[in-house]
Amino acid sequence: NAFKEFVIKNVNENKIDFIVMGDVPFFFFEIRNKIQIIPWLNSFQYHLGVKSAKADFAIGPLVPNNFNYSKSYIKYQESCAEGIAFIGTTFDNGKPSPYDVCKLSVKNNCSVKDIEDIIFNHCKDFDSYNKVIKSQYEWMDRSGGYLESKKYVEMLVKAYF
Repeated sequence: NAFKEFVIKNVNENKIDFIVMGDVPFFFFEIRNKIQIIPWLNSFQYHLGVKSAKADFAIGPLVPNNFNYSKSYIKYQESCAEGIAFIGTTFDNGKPSPYDVCKLSVKNNCSVKDIEDIIFNHCKDFDSYNKVIKSQYEWMDRSGGYLESKKYVEMLVKAYF
Protein backbone atom coordinates (compact mmCIF):
# COMPACT_ATOMS: atom_id res chain seq x y z
CA ASN A 1 0.00 0.00 0.00
CA ALA A 2 1.00 3.67 0.10
CA PHE A 3 3.13 3.47 3.26
CA LYS A 4 6.22 2.35 1.35
CA GLU A 5 5.89 5.22 -1.13
CA PHE A 6 5.13 7.66 1.72
CA VAL A 7 8.28 6.68 3.62
CA ILE A 8 10.60 6.76 0.59
CA LYS A 9 9.22 10.10 -0.64
CA ASN A 10 9.31 11.85 2.72
CA VAL A 11 12.69 10.49 3.78
CA ASN A 12 14.18 11.63 0.46
CA GLU A 13 12.59 15.06 0.91
CA ASN A 14 13.94 15.23 4.50
CA LYS A 15 10.42 15.68 5.88
CA ILE A 16 10.60 12.69 8.23
CA ASP A 17 13.22 10.73 10.11
CA PHE A 18 12.47 7.03 9.74
CA ILE A 19 13.48 4.38 12.26
CA VAL A 20 13.40 0.64 11.70
CA MET A 21 13.57 -1.97 14.44
CA GLY A 22 15.66 -4.96 13.39
CA ASP A 23 16.92 -4.65 9.85
CA VAL A 24 16.10 -2.64 6.74
CA PRO A 25 13.47 -4.35 4.58
CA PHE A 26 14.54 -4.92 0.97
CA PHE A 27 12.00 -2.39 -0.30
CA PHE A 28 13.78 0.39 1.63
CA PHE A 29 17.29 -0.40 0.36
CA GLU A 30 17.35 2.76 -1.77
CA ILE A 31 17.05 4.91 1.40
CA ARG A 32 18.91 2.63 3.83
CA ASN A 33 21.66 5.20 4.40
CA LYS A 34 19.01 7.68 5.60
CA ILE A 35 17.27 5.28 8.00
CA GLN A 36 18.09 4.90 11.67
CA ILE A 37 18.29 1.22 12.58
CA ILE A 38 17.69 -0.10 16.07
CA PRO A 39 19.26 -3.56 16.08
CA TRP A 40 17.36 -6.72 16.96
CA LEU A 41 16.79 -7.01 20.70
CA ASN A 42 15.67 -9.91 22.82
CA SER A 43 12.20 -9.84 24.35
CA PHE A 44 13.51 -8.49 27.65
CA GLN A 45 15.21 -5.52 25.98
CA TYR A 46 12.74 -4.86 23.16
CA HIS A 47 10.85 -2.13 25.01
CA LEU A 48 14.10 -0.23 25.51
CA GLY A 49 14.56 0.00 21.74
CA VAL A 50 11.04 1.32 21.30
CA LYS A 51 11.55 3.82 24.10
CA SER A 52 14.96 4.96 22.80
CA ALA A 53 13.48 5.80 19.39
CA LYS A 54 11.54 8.71 20.94
CA ALA A 55 9.20 8.51 17.96
CA ASP A 56 6.26 10.83 17.42
CA PHE A 57 4.42 8.38 15.16
CA ALA A 58 4.41 4.65 14.55
CA ILE A 59 2.77 2.96 11.61
CA GLY A 60 1.04 -0.37 11.22
CA PRO A 61 0.84 -0.96 7.46
CA LEU A 62 -1.16 -4.06 6.64
CA VAL A 63 -2.62 -5.54 3.48
CA PRO A 64 -5.82 -7.58 3.54
CA ASN A 65 -5.07 -11.28 3.88
CA ASN A 66 -5.90 -14.10 6.28
CA PHE A 67 -2.63 -13.72 8.18
CA ASN A 68 -3.24 -10.02 8.85
CA TYR A 69 -6.91 -10.56 9.77
CA SER A 70 -5.72 -12.73 12.65
CA LYS A 71 -2.95 -10.46 13.97
CA SER A 72 -3.10 -8.89 17.41
CA TYR A 73 -2.88 -5.19 18.17
CA ILE A 74 0.33 -5.52 20.18
CA LYS A 75 2.11 -2.88 18.05
CA TYR A 76 -0.71 -0.49 18.88
CA GLN A 77 -0.38 -1.32 22.59
CA GLU A 78 3.37 -0.71 22.61
CA SER A 79 2.88 2.65 20.90
CA CYS A 80 0.13 3.61 23.34
CA ALA A 81 2.29 2.66 26.32
CA GLU A 82 5.22 4.71 25.03
CA GLY A 83 3.14 7.78 24.11
CA ILE A 84 3.62 7.38 20.36
CA ALA A 85 0.72 8.28 18.07
CA PHE A 86 -0.09 5.14 16.11
CA ILE A 87 -1.57 5.00 12.61
CA GLY A 88 -3.09 1.61 11.91
CA THR A 89 -4.41 0.12 8.70
CA THR A 90 -8.03 -0.93 8.48
CA PHE A 91 -9.44 -2.97 5.62
CA ASP A 92 -11.76 -1.74 2.90
CA ASN A 93 -13.30 -5.21 2.46
CA GLY A 94 -15.11 -5.24 5.80
CA LYS A 95 -12.81 -7.85 7.36
CA PRO A 96 -11.53 -7.16 10.88
CA SER A 97 -8.20 -5.45 11.35
CA PRO A 98 -6.22 -5.56 14.59
CA TYR A 99 -6.12 -1.78 14.22
CA ASP A 100 -9.88 -1.20 14.14
CA VAL A 101 -9.41 0.07 17.72
CA CYS A 102 -6.91 2.80 16.76
CA LYS A 103 -7.66 6.48 17.17
CA LEU A 104 -5.79 7.20 13.92
CA SER A 105 -6.22 4.90 10.94
CA VAL A 106 -6.20 4.72 7.17
CA LYS A 107 -7.72 2.15 4.84
CA ASN A 108 -5.41 -0.35 3.14
CA ASN A 109 -6.07 1.38 -0.19
CA CYS A 110 -5.07 4.82 1.15
CA SER A 111 -2.93 7.26 -0.79
CA VAL A 112 0.36 8.91 0.16
CA LYS A 113 -1.63 12.13 0.61
CA ASP A 114 -3.97 10.41 3.10
CA ILE A 115 -1.00 9.43 5.25
CA GLU A 116 0.67 12.81 4.88
CA ASP A 117 -2.55 14.58 5.87
CA ILE A 118 -2.83 12.60 9.10
CA ILE A 119 0.82 12.99 10.11
CA PHE A 120 1.51 16.54 9.02
CA ASN A 121 -1.84 17.91 10.26
CA HIS A 122 -1.18 16.42 13.69
CA CYS A 123 2.36 17.87 13.60
CA LYS A 124 0.90 21.33 13.06
CA ASP A 125 -1.77 21.00 15.74
CA PHE A 126 -0.26 20.01 19.08
CA ASP A 127 -3.67 19.98 20.79
CA SER A 128 -4.91 17.44 18.26
CA TYR A 129 -1.74 15.36 18.64
CA ASN A 130 -1.98 15.44 22.44
CA LYS A 131 -5.65 14.38 22.27
CA VAL A 132 -4.57 11.31 20.30
CA ILE A 133 -1.93 10.43 22.90
CA LYS A 134 -4.41 10.98 25.75
CA SER A 135 -7.01 8.87 23.96
CA GLN A 136 -4.49 6.05 23.52
CA TYR A 137 -3.55 6.13 27.21
CA GLU A 138 -7.24 6.03 28.14
CA TRP A 139 -7.83 3.10 25.76
CA MET A 140 -4.98 1.20 27.42
CA ASP A 141 -6.58 1.78 30.80
CA ARG A 142 -10.12 0.85 29.67
CA SER A 143 -8.98 -2.23 27.75
CA GLY A 144 -6.78 -3.58 30.54
CA GLY A 145 -3.63 -3.00 28.50
CA TYR A 146 -1.66 -1.87 31.53
CA LEU A 147 -1.00 -4.45 34.21
CA GLU A 148 -1.87 -1.80 36.78
CA SER A 149 -5.18 -0.82 35.17
CA LYS A 150 -8.40 -1.44 37.05
CA LYS A 151 -9.72 -3.61 34.21
CA TYR A 152 -6.62 -5.85 34.20
CA VAL A 153 -6.71 -6.29 37.97
CA GLU A 154 -10.43 -7.15 37.80
CA MET A 155 -9.76 -9.73 35.05
CA LEU A 156 -6.95 -11.23 37.13
CA VAL A 157 -9.09 -11.46 40.25
CA LYS A 158 -11.91 -13.14 38.32
CA ALA A 159 -9.51 -15.64 36.77
CA TYR A 160 -7.89 -16.76 40.03
CA PHE A 161 -10.46 -16.22 42.77
